[in-house]
Amino acid sequence: KNPISLQRRDNKWFYWSGELSELSAVTRYASLPKQITVDVFDGVLNNVSGYFKVYVGYRLAEGNIVFNGLNILKVNVAKA
Repeated sequence: KNPISLQRRDNKWFYWSGELSELSAVTRYASLPKQITVDVFDGVLNNVSGYFKVYVGYRLAEGNIVFNGLNILKVNVAKA
């Protein structure tokens, strides 16, 4: 299968074109805390399996995007 890209808005997942300008914030902060805990997914994956690459990042006030880049979170989900 061909890979697809998704992004999260609130607690829902949407297809993403891969264009950085189309990224939307899941959470907004007035100032960036020293550490943030991010729940990537919470729920049941019915009939979903495969290999996932997860990127996590943030956009600075001047527009620059900082993300985990080469430190990709790799997740393999197998059918039960």
